[in-house]
Amino acid sequence: MDEKQITLKTKALKYFLRFLAVMLVLTFASRAIYAYQLPRVSVTSMKHTTLNYQIKSNGTVQTTNELPLYAVPELRIAEVCVKNGDTVAEGDVLLKYDTTYLEEYIAKLSRQIEIDTLTRADYYTAQAWNSAKILTFQIEDKQKKLETYQKLLDDGAVMTSTANGMICSVNVTAGNFTGETAGFLIADLSQDLYFTAEITEEESELLFAGDLVNLSFRGGSILLSDCEIQSVNKISDGVYMVEIPLAPSEVTIGEIGQMSVKVMSDERYDCIPLEAVHEKGDQHYVYLVEESEGFLGTEYHISVRNVVVTEQNDSYAAVQDSGLTSEDKIVIYTNKELYEGQVVRMG
Repeated sequence: MDEKQITLKTKALKYFLRFLAVMLVLTFASRAIYAYQLPRVSVTSMKHTTLNYQIKSNGTVQTTNELPLYAVPELRIAEVCVKNGDTVAEGDVLLKYDTTYLEEYIAKLSRQIEIDTLTRADYYTAQAWNSAKILTFQIEDKQKKLETYQKLLDDGAVMTSTANGMICSVNVTAGNFTGETAGFLIADLSQDLYFTAEITEEESELLFAGDLVNLSFRGGSILLSDCEIQSVNKISDGVYMVEIPLAPSEVTIGEIGQMSVKVMSDERYDCIPLEAVHEKGDQHYVYLVEESEGFLGTEYHISVRNVVVTEQNDSYAAVQDSGLTSEDKIVIYTNKELYEGQVVRMG
């Protein structure tokens, strides 16, 4: 073999090696591009555990005894002196009547009694005994009103509290007239306080009398721990009322607070993260990642598996009859929409 042939063979080998190197680079580049374009998924596995439920509900502090206080009817109100949440003692002024209107009303009532008395005398003269008897009852009723209104004026034309307590409802307004209904509701502070909150029917299946909960008030500045539930009662369809007696503390009647409690399920379930469960109509399903051999080696592809969700909390769903095992790779995140048989990349 002469020198010229050796040179040609050497050059040919070099070009062939360069060709292989280029092909290798292109292969890796092609594989990288292919892999980059695939959906990226993160996976987890099923675990056998209990479910923890976080129950929270806002409620109010109440008392076991609220007393209605009635104003003298048919009088104009000059000033309302208390508001919801005010603490009052027996004898404290709740409202002031319009004295000008009260004086005019007394004068008007007095004139009516005088006229009725003269009319009754005429009935007696005419021997209209039944009419005289009826008018007598009317005069007596007006006389009682007159005595009440005159005493009210003599006492300063004010309405005062008849008990110690806290105002929990004000049903009168300055400038309006008093009526037959209670003007105020006052909570008896000598009675026990209790906290009430509403929960759903599902939550009522987890909370029972005797369970301990935590209460917080004023943005968490007051915390009451291990408060015992006294009762859980249905108040309407799907709504239940929780009642919790309160020990003496800084909280007051009408104050808004929050009840919170963590409840652990009695049973252990096969659980998967809630974000792994998808729903279409009434059917729930999950995406599984399975391995297979492709033209670039080991590949990962998607398999869709139907599941039955029996319980769930804010984080996990309990499933049954799914055929899942702790070895299955369950998708909890993907950056693209998935479908059966789709090739994906792990990451």
